[in-house]
Amino acid sequence: GERSMLTFLFVSRMQETSQAFDARVHKRTDEKIVVDAQGGYSEKTSEGEKIGAASISTSGSKDSKANAAIESSTTTTTGGSSLRKADQITWTVASASEINTSMVGVFSSAGFEVVEAEYVEAESGGQLSIERIRKEFSTGDDLGGEVLRSTVNGIRSAGIPLLAIGTLDVGMQDTDPASGNIRIPVTVTGKVLDVSGRFPRTVTSVGPVQFFGIGPDASVARTNALTLAATKAATQMVDELNIKNIK
Repeated sequence: GERSMLTFLFVSRMQETSQAFDARVHKRTDEKIVVDAQGGYSEKTSEGEKIGAASISTSGSKDSKANAAIESSTTTTTGGSSLRKADQITWTVASASEINTSMVGVFSSAGFEVVEAEYVEAESGGQLSIERIRKEFSTGDDLGGEVLRSTVNGIRSAGIPLLAIGTLDVGMQDTDPASGNIRIPVTVTGKVLDVSGRFPRTVTSVGPVQFFGIGPDASVARTNALTLAATKAATQMVDELNIKNIK
């Protein structure tokens, strides 16, 4: 049967830079020194006197000695911790026609009235900005609070209740072991928001899940990977919308 209007904004991304941070190490050393000292002192004296016919003489002697012993021991305990900061990744973000074609086909076949985001942008009163969304996705995996609120308000003002949004991350190419052709992975992450109420709510989500595209060169393999990932992601989201009876 007839279902709601739906718009979507999925972008493809490729890693541009990846900045790694060294671990911050904190070390602690505790040292304990114990000193045990012992000492002794003794003194011995003697005196004598001799009286002769014409003289008196005296004599004396003194014998003293001292000893000391010192023992020490050192105990050292070491410990510490290390703190590692997550790598900072920036992405090159672009729209891809194969994403739009695949997703429009799946959502339309399921009965949704699909309106592409470029048309919604013009009706949103400037609140939906595709360029701002792409910029947000160039440095993170989700939209910031301000951009998300503005996007939701813009789509709501255009009278569209459902928004599908997410990313398709293109990985590094390698060789397919079975065919010997180029193989490229694409990792897709996305969700569908119901923006018809006072607060948007996530009604379904997908990923992160990885798909592979194979082709005689990198361009064909990437196109195949994006097409497959977009189709599978949209199909999974439609299936979950059907299970929840969201029209």
